[in-house]
Amino acid sequence: MKAKKPLSYRCLVLSWSAILLITAAALLLALGYQTRGQALRESERIHALRPTEVVMQGNDGLHGGSNATDWVLSANEDAVLFGYYHKGIFENYSRIFSVALDYDDAVPYCADTYGMYSGGGADFHVFGAITDPMVTEIYITTDSIYADVEKRDTYTLSTRDMVYQNGIYYFVLPVSPEENPYIANIVIVDRNGTRQEYSFDKPRDLPPEFLKAMQDAQ
Repeated sequence: MKAKKPLSYRCLVLSWSAILLITAAALLLALGYQTRGQALRESERIHALRPTEVVMQGNDGLHGGSNATDWVLSANEDAVLFGYYHKGIFENYSRIFSVALDYDDAVPYCADTYGMYSGGGADFHVFGAITDPMVTEIYITTDSIYADVEKRDTYTLSTRDMVYQNGIYYFVLPVSPEENPYIANIVIVDRNGTRQEYSFDKPRDLPPEFLKAMQDAQ
């Protein structure tokens, strides 16, 4: 009876590499990490949305940087979905929290602020969509939720700098986290120079999901 040939060095390396990859994948799964698509499906289920398509993704405005957290903006024909996700090795993701906005036929945009606290500090973004192709610019003014401020911050966004997809313009912009911002005023300008202004009262109570997000991120 012939003795079995020992495994070659190359075969041993490949075998151990496969074992390590399987172990790492199992560990990430146990820690709640998924593929980006799976994490996105989880957010859609939470907000009762039909499948969305990723429009924008980045880490600008986040203290954790590219090795820790990403924000992702996705959309379908009915709504915009914005969320923060922990990013692990092998481009695996774990949902931190997210928020959804429905398109409103009564106005040519949808927009909101959302944020989280991390070890490095507070991270806030204004995000949304322009649903009227005639719009060329949007001015978004934020204010403090908790206190009156002497000077509000106004952010100017041009549709030519936004991401255009399926007839809609999308945007995500880091904003000052001072005292947790809310949108106080929005001005829309169209190709004819017509301006439409929308003002909003300071919220008396924060949305329950926002409060939970703040607590979870502590």
